[in-house]
Amino acid sequence: MILLLLTGSFSVFAQLGYLEQIPVETFSKMREVERFQLKVAGKFYLKGEYKIAASEYEKFLTLYERSLAAPYAQLMWSHCLVKQRKVYTAIKDGFQSVIDYWPDSHEAMLSGYLIGRSYQSAGELQNAEKAYIRNISTHPKHHTSVLSKWELAEIYRIRKNPVNRVKIWEDLAYKTKRTKENSYQTTHASIYLGQHHFYSGNFVEAFKALDTTYKGRSLVNRLYQYASSPISSLTGNQEKAATGTKLADELIAYILEQVPQDLT
Repeated sequence: MILLLLTGSFSVFAQLGYLEQIPVETFSKMREVERFQLKVAGKFYLKGEYKIAASEYEKFLTLYERSLAAPYAQLMWSHCLVKQRKVYTAIKDGFQSVIDYWPDSHEAMLSGYLIGRSYQSAGELQNAEKAYIRNISTHPKHHTSVLSKWELAEIYRIRKNPVNRVKIWEDLAYKTKRTKENSYQTTHASIYLGQHHFYSGNFVEAFKALDTTYKGRSLVNRLYQYASSPISSLTGNQEKAATGTKLADELIAYILEQVPQDLT
């Protein structure tokens, strides 16, 4: 896991987000002059002075092109361009350059995801989808793979592709090893998947999805919470009323089954 020390000369970098952080292993091996230059650039970046920050990161690359932090400087230069709405330049000359010149670096893994996110921010959903899929294939076990899947689900929502969206939720809920880092994505994927099955009247599959995240009384509470609206929606529709009633009966039966156990 990539961590930053929170004291001393690392304080500037500790304020940056996950996609902007430098690996502590890299920082520890840098010369003080290199650290100083990155601190200067980082301070401008945090102030929102992205044009100046980009110039300082570019200066680092000119002075210390063989530094272990070169891919990081290139990554941050790319971030600066995105902040200035120069998205396509950031993709072509920034993130892609990180991948081309330092393919095995941590920054290359971040860049693969960031290319997709940059296209997505520009409204180019097809290119974003391709970039995310490529990143998932290239770095399946890296956290950016989870981030890419999460964004793909959003793209499928916008493009009205529920089948692929459900597949993403299933992958995150059932196939992705859960960590503190990906807790938000995996937890919410299980919730969205459970809600999807409730609206389809499928109690068993909804239970299966929510059971990956919740246990015991918490599971009972969440089942009730997330089934309430679907039951109301289904029973309020003449054509689906029977499905809604069946779902309600299954939910009540399960809750009653758990009550004695909860009270002991």
